[in-house]
Amino acid sequence: MIAQPKKDSVLITSQFLFPQFTDGKVMMKDGSAYNVKLNYDASLDQMQFMDVNSQILFIGEPDKVNKLEIGKRSFIYRKGYFVEVLIDGPISLFSRVHIQKDVQKNGAYGSSTATSSIQSLSTMKLSDGNDTKLRPSEKAIYQKEVFFFVMVNEKSKLILNEKDLLKCFSSNKELLKKEIDKEQTNFKSADSMKKIVEWIIANGIKN
Repeated sequence: MIAQPKKDSVLITSQFLFPQFTDGKVMMKDGSAYNVKLNYDASLDQMQFMDVNSQILFIGEPDKVNKLEIGKRSFIYRKGYFVEVLIDGPISLFSRVHIQKDVQKNGAYGSSTATSSIQSLSTMKLSDGNDTKLRPSEKAIYQKEVFFFVMVNEKSKLILNEKDLLKCFSSNKELLKKEIDKEQTNFKSADSMKKIVEWIIANGIKN
């Protein structure tokens, strides 16, 4: 039996945002910068990096980070999480990926049950890139959820559906709704969300 994904989530094979540690850059608020290999553990909400000895560490003071770049993608730290910057403009769009890890254990007569995995970490260092070691009889199931935020007038709003987006631009509600219907905006798709926010900016839609 395979654990069923929660509504609006998808099953994936890892808790990491990238398939491997990728060349990146950490830019600090004090002006210093570091070129390192980075990856984001979305089950622990930790930005991790590989040091010169190939040990995996996590950024212990993320509030001191101004911006991160991993490949061609940019991230900032906001309210306890690293979020990806999808659009940086008069109206900004961010996405946050969260991955829930369940450990599936074999039960009697070949049945299985899923139990939530809780991991306690040391203050600064991880022994490897995985958050737990599984027994041969166990299987990890990862469920990914993506959340989008728009920033309007320095205020960040969580956008789960059409209603949330229309609330952000109430003075142009009817015009925006027509565009959402026309484009069949998918509020779980990064490409679809980028397209509607780019349209809002291009057409001077105000809140």
